[in-house]
Parts: sequence; structure tokens; C-alpha cells
Amino acid sequence: MAMLDKYCAKSEETTTPVLKRLFQVSLWCIALSIGSAANAQTWPSRPIKLIVPTGPGAATDIMARLIAESVSRTLGRPMFVENMPGASGILAHETAARAAPDGYTLLFTNTSGMAINPISFKHLPYNPTRDFAAVALACSLPGWPSIPSPSNTCRTIPREISPRWPSPAASDRRCSP
Repeated sequence: MAMLDKYCAKSEETTTPVLKRLFQVSLWCIALSIGSAANAQTWPSRPIKLIVPTGPGAATDIMARLIAESVSRTLGRPMFVENMPGASGILAHETAARAAPDGYTLLFTNTSGMAINPISFKHLPYNPTRDFAAVALACSLPGWPSIPSPSNTCRTIPREISPRWPSPAASDRRCSP
């Protein structure tokens, strides 16, 4: 038992430093949480720019304006839309990619700038995977219905998808399966 006392500290010797250390850590945690909460409340302190790679009145622009209005109302700070049409959206994407990453410049884009442009152009001034971070999916549209031309004998969708569709060997090929 004497040997154990030699290597083990008495409870009074360990309790004080442990409690002191726990108190210090608690104070640091409280200070950090107050500081981060105060910092989070300062954004946004100025208007937020929403860059749109299409002209005014396009579907992407209309969606962006609806979202900007709602975000402005929610945050209590203005969010404005800046249209940058042309060059397949490359100018808008480049402007957004070169903006300071401070949360005050956002890009409201469509599929062309992020998926089509990288395979359509050899050199882009931006990299969709490196220069951007997705924030939200605003809208997802299904495929658009097609309207047959007057020369097409298929006039209705049920006719086009009918299980009694002529086989590929049929002579009437005006309606392709």
C-alpha cells in the first residue's frame, strides 16, 4: 500500500488543477461561441449580387428574380440580379469565378454553363468543378413536349407511344418510333 501511495497523487492534489483546466476550457468555448455568433450576424452587411448568364425575360432570369426577391425579404438586405448574356454564358461564369469568395456574388446558372460549355469549348476561363460550389438546386424541369409538324402523320402523343406502333420494318416511316 505504501508503494501505491508513492506513485499515486492524493485527491486534493489532482482535483484543483483538473477543475481549473476544465474552467479554462469552458471559458474558451463560451468566448468562441459568442465571437462566432457575432460574426455570423454581420452577413450580409451589403447588397448581394446574383449574376445570371441570360438576358432579361429568359426563363433563368425570371427564376433568378423570383428567388432574389424572396431572399431579399428573408435577409432584410437587397439581392439584385445582374444579367450578363452572350458568349454561351462564359462572360457571366468567368465574372462569378473571379469574384471574391465572400458570399456577396452568386451565380444563378443553367445546365449550359456547367455541363455543356466544358464539352463544347476547348478552353474556358473557368473550371466548373474547381471554381464553383453548388449552394442549392432552384428548379428542375422535365423534358419539354414536342409539337409535331403539319407534315407528320403522328398528331397525338397516345398515337406516338401506342404499343401498336408499326414495326421498324413497316413501310410508313413518317412517324419514327
